[in-house]
Amino acid sequence: MDFLRSILLSCFLVMLIKCNYCSSDSVSTNLGQDISFVSYQTDKNQSVTIKIPRGPTQGGGVTYIRWGRSCCPSPARSIYVGYVAGPFYNEWGSAASRLCLPTEPQYPSNEKIDPAWAVSYLDGAEYETHAPGKAIFRKDLQNKNVPCAVCFAPQKTAKLMIPAKISCPESWTREYYGYLMTSFRDHVNNQYYECVDVDAIGIDNTTPNHDGTLFYFTEARCENHGLPCGPYVNQQALTCAVCTK
Repeated sequence: MDFLRSILLSCFLVMLIKCNYCSSDSVSTNLGQDISFVSYQTDKNQSVTIKIPRGPTQGGGVTYIRWGRSCCPSPARSIYVGYVAGPFYNEWGSAASRLCLPTEPQYPSNEKIDPAWAVSYLDGAEYETHAPGKAIFRKDLQNKNVPCAVCFAPQKTAKLMIPAKISCPESWTREYYGYLMTSFRDHVNNQYYECVDVDAIGIDNTTPNHDGTLFYFTEARCENHGLPCGPYVNQQALTCAVCTK
């Protein structure tokens, strides 16, 4: 009976520890493993030792999108790179968010959508960033399509995009910084604010000036619009920082 109880207890401990390992969120497949030992005494003072493979020693992390670039800043790892897409700027409805579409989409079948049915469209994104005499980004980015990268920051548990800052709070890591951008104020399709990299690039060999979903700089209006002048300045493009911890 004692031997049977020992076996059952051993199985329970193995299942318990393995369940704890399965709860960790790790995307790495090449992390080393070690052996841990669990010892206990039976009722007759017999020592039983169980060898259990130790789970990955590293894991977890957060994901974020780096808008305007096709790579991730070290030590973050690229999950995939792609093209920014969203609803056409003057179309009502659809979503209020842009997507980072992968470069190699997968279609499970060749079945086509009937255009007579109601559908939602995705168009490529373009920079609308160059005004005469006021170039924040390079002039050649005007009307170019926008790349993106989906990044994984390992061993982090939180992420945050801070508007109007290029630095992160103490104990946080800045992944990248840039300019706060969204749709034009008079366009019918509203979009979320995104942080577009300060060193934004365009996608070469793409059709220029097809419009689609558009990125414009954002200005904080002070004086009679509720925000305090001094810290905020009219006609200044707002910055942003993407932070992890």
